[in-house]
Amino acid sequence: MVKTVIIPHNVTVYISSQTGLTINILSMRVYGTLQIGSSINSSLTTFTFQYPVNMMIFKGGVLQDLTLHHRWSVSSNTIITIYYGGSFISSQPTTLISNTNNSTATFNSSISGPYTITVDLQGKIQNYSSIKFAPCESGDFGLNSTWLGGLAPTVGRCSPNDGGCNLIIPTNFNITRRNNQSTINGVNVYIYGSFEISSWVSYFFHLSHAFLRLRW
Repeated sequence: MVKTVIIPHNVTVYISSQTGLTINILSMRVYGTLQIGSSINSSLTTFTFQYPVNMMIFKGGVLQDLTLHHRWSVSSNTIITIYYGGSFISSQPTTLISNTNNSTATFNSSISGPYTITVDLQGKIQNYSSIKFAPCESGDFGLNSTWLGGLAPTVGRCSPNDGGCNLIIPTNFNITRRNNQSTINGVNVYIYGSFEISSWVSYFFHLSHAFLRLRW
């Protein structure tokens, strides 16, 4: 597994000679441009992400679809986050297809951040007009494995400079936070399951508006 791939500002990387990404990459951080397909090679009709991907498009970064048919196959436990100032562009709407259950979702040809696309463990594809984090299983808040895409909502990933992020804990999920201090830059925290915090732990919530149900 490759831990992190970073595309710096003013750098363009394109994938045009193969039909899919066959490398297991934990996270992709795009500050420059990532092109799926190429304007000089139209033979790539569709694209398949063979592993879950956590792709983050930061300010100034661009994710571009240049495939002929504008269809991407994505794995469960995938998250694509477009931060403020980042964008996705295509010549026409792009359709994402879940490798898990063949469900589909079509997205506009031009998307500006903040925006999040998620594919949960059941293959359900959802989109949000915000920076969104959701767990993929019950567990400790600080563990990467608890969260969709394999990365926890740290201060850096929920930076106040990007407007913070929204956290959602779905029904039947139990998220716990114990024995350590945490700063959570959440704008809204939506709890449909449970969020359990130890009474002896100090927390700092940077929230402009929050919906919390805490179980002690």
